Amino acid sequence: MFGLRRTGKSTCLQFIAEEMKQRDYGVIAIDAQGMRSVDKLLFDVLTALHQTHRTLLGRLQATLTDGMFPEAVKSFVRLASGGKILGDADSRAIAAYWPVLSDRIVGVLRQEKTRLLVTIDKLPFLVQHMIADHPDKGPAEVDQLLAALREWRNVGVKMVLAGSIGMAGLARKHGFRADHLNDLSSFDIAELTEAEARAFIAAAAGKGPAWSAAHSTALLREVGVFYPSFLVKALQTLPAAAAPQEFPDIFAQTIRPQLDDTFYVQFDRRFKFYAEIDKSLQRTLILPLLAAVLSHEGETAALPDVADYDAIDRREALAMLVEDGFIAYSEDAEGRRLWRPASRLARLWWRHAGL
Repeated sequence: MFGLRRTGKSTCLQFIAEEMKQRDYGVIAIDAQGMRSVDKLLFDVLTALHQTHRTLLGRLQATLTDGMFPEAVKSFVRLASGGKILGDADSRAIAAYWPVLSDRIVGVLRQEKTRLLVTIDKLPFLVQHMIADHPDKGPAEVDQLLAALREWRNVGVKMVLAGSIGMAGLARKHGFRADHLNDLSSFDIAELTEAEARAFIAAAAGKGPAWSAAHSTALLREVGVFYPSFLVKALQTLPAAAAPQEFPDIFAQTIRPQLDDTFYVQFDRRFKFYAEIDKSLQRTLILPLLAAVLSHEGETAALPDVADYDAIDRREALAMLVEDGFIAYSEDAEGRRLWRPASRLARLWWRHAGL
């Protein structure tokens, strides 16, 4: 679940966690934004296991007595089991033993048949930090991490990965294997429908005499994008006594500039990031693909062929644009895809950017 910030990903993760708890799943929720190495991720997972599946963690400790692991690794697991704080000295030996330790975790999970959900929010930040801190070996360590998480899923662990940066673009830039994520289904946070947005506004604004159906209609016309965060921001900014006919000026002077700073800048940064990957890719392939979809009214199957790039390059470029919230698609039974803007916001950004 990758896409723009403030579109509801974290709220969706919380909802999924609560739903799975109702189905008797243990839930491990990890926020990876401040993490710079795999040891902190693993430590937080083991610490959470101590709370949700103490028996499973005990079995893991029992597998570490065969002499393969140094005392530092055993101490690392003991710290997690005791709810202690991880220090730099405690994690030095983990990177080298991470793949083998993960294999032991997989073995225990397979035996226990544990009902477990792991959510990792802001995973791309961890990936970026791992590579920035160790450019020489970082991509290989990211491969090890993603491969290990896939093995956990293979033995029944449910998993949701999320972030505001697309993994496809990071993989293209840094050379780690994005196919470790191929077993996961993509989930996009869709805008509300107009009916849903109208109901959301009515509930948020209250039912007092100061707000009417005309107010809701004027707000929906001016806001243009039906993500809840947009609607909340508009409701918070509009003066309580504002009449519907005043909304255009208020949006033009106050609300839209703030939304530009918050949301359009995200698209700008993503588009500039493609030039960091490959400037020719950005101008020669990415830009024509964006123009074909975002300039078209409705859906389109017509995408340009670019002589300098093959079908694999185009598929990777499209995957980046989907993950980064620019475009989306539907697919029929014959595998034909119809492409469309991922949101009203994406189309508005295209008009705003003037590319």
